[in-house]
Amino acid sequence: MATGMQRSDAGVLITGTDTGVGKTVQAARLIEHLGECHWRVGAYKPVASGSCPPGESDAEILRAALPTSWPLERVCPQTFEAALAPPVAASRQQTVVDEELLIEGYRWWRKQVDFVVVEGAGGCLSPISQRMTVLDLGLKLELPWVVVAANRLGVVNHTLLTLAVAASHDIAVHGVVLNQLPATVNTDDESLDTNLQLLRDFVRDVPVVSCITQLVPSTTDQP
Repeated sequence: MATGMQRSDAGVLITGTDTGVGKTVQAARLIEHLGECHWRVGAYKPVASGSCPPGESDAEILRAALPTSWPLERVCPQTFEAALAPPVAASRQQTVVDEELLIEGYRWWRKQVDFVVVEGAGGCLSPISQRMTVLDLGLKLELPWVVVAANRLGVVNHTLLTLAVAASHDIAVHGVVLNQLPATVNTDDESLDTNLQLLRDFVRDVPVVSCITQLVPSTTDQP
């Protein structure tokens, strides 16, 4: 059963049902909201791959959402140019993903703030190093999840598969966020108006919401 995010928690892992589902958008909204609620919040993207125009990378978006300024290399200490899975992108640059740094980067944040929003890469079983998936990292960090799913046909299946992975490893899930993709995407998808209720019909023990801030109890708004 979900309990909702609490100020006393160490943080949360924002994972997704796939790549490109809106994890960064929702993570940034959560960071901004927690900052407005006077939480001492940090942002951590353990590894990222794929080049972006200036100011548009996941790490830059997350840093911009923070209530105070932090070095970009602390938000995302490992970046690779190719738009491929991180271990493959790293190999293109004749290097590897530093697995110790994946964990140490989070531990650094834990010494600086009270609550760390960690954004994974891709889905929960996506490889982020030569031997680790997002799931493996989340287990090492011992963080509960929020699952972001794109509002499009097939989302129920993808969400239930992701939640089954969490359940099989006894991972607490605070909620599922059905993220609305840009209006130019899936304009002919007739499921857009029905997916939210259909998800709620099948996901019975976890809240299904349209915005991640709905998973923060209103009592945490006070400093």
